[in-house]
Amino acid sequence: MSTIKAKILEEAVKLVPKYGFVEANLLPSTLDVLKAKGEYDNKENMANLNFVQLFPRGFPIAVVEYIVDNSNKVTHQRLEKCFNKSAIFSSIVENKELYRMGYYKPPDVKKVVEEAMLTKFNTLLPYVHHWPEAVALEWNPANVPFAIKNVAEFVDTTCYYAERMENLGTVIASGNVLLQSRVFSSFNPGVHLENKNIAHHNVSSSKTEEERFWESFSLGIPLSSSPQTSGGLVNCQWYAMRTKVAAVFSMGMLSFVGEAKMNHPETKAMVKRLTDTLL
Repeated sequence: MSTIKAKILEEAVKLVPKYGFVEANLLPSTLDVLKAKGEYDNKENMANLNFVQLFPRGFPIAVVEYIVDNSNKVTHQRLEKCFNKSAIFSSIVENKELYRMGYYKPPDVKKVVEEAMLTKFNTLLPYVHHWPEAVALEWNPANVPFAIKNVAEFVDTTCYYAERMENLGTVIASGNVLLQSRVFSSFNPGVHLENKNIAHHNVSSSKTEEERFWESFSLGIPLSSSPQTSGGLVNCQWYAMRTKVAAVFSMGMLSFVGEAKMNHPETKAMVKRLTDTLL
């Protein structure tokens, strides 16, 4: 049953730019596409499908949530690609001379948040003209908890990478002091790794000595935070960052949906101003 549901939603999102979310023809047209493709010949009788069971809160909101969930996944993948430790350390090594002279800086919190917002908006771009319909569906009382959950997942993912970049920036600054003071020359990352017995951090022969230094130097240093401090107190900074990112996202979405210009330059400029001000 879940496979059938996924197939229906996958085809439906392709028709949203034409029909929107609340058009009565969306579901029938989706089923016609599936029948034309012969997806369920000799497998399932489409006429016998229980759509109330498949989509208990309705087909339109199921399509909306499928798109939102996919946009969250795409954003997560983009942030992981751009802001994982290995990528940042490789970038520093490639620009090491510029970094030591102060002309190059690793990405900061603002860059992470901007990247997350723009990735999210670009993923939703094919449906932007019908997105007010999606918002109306999301804020139906039966759908509100699920809408909040989806927003919270996006905000939390963004803050996770933002916090890591903030803390990684501190680690990099400390490591750069060691490099500049030439402590690096007496630091043997291979031995450090061996002593730690961490198999999944085995050093590739293709990596430079400086890359191995950064990997070893950052081992065991926590880059993420939690809602509580180590003493069990409320971590106000954890909540504050999520509140700020949620505010940027809310304002950005309003601008994104309302802006008629192609590529949404005003939305991008507003997101940048908000992140510069709040973060």
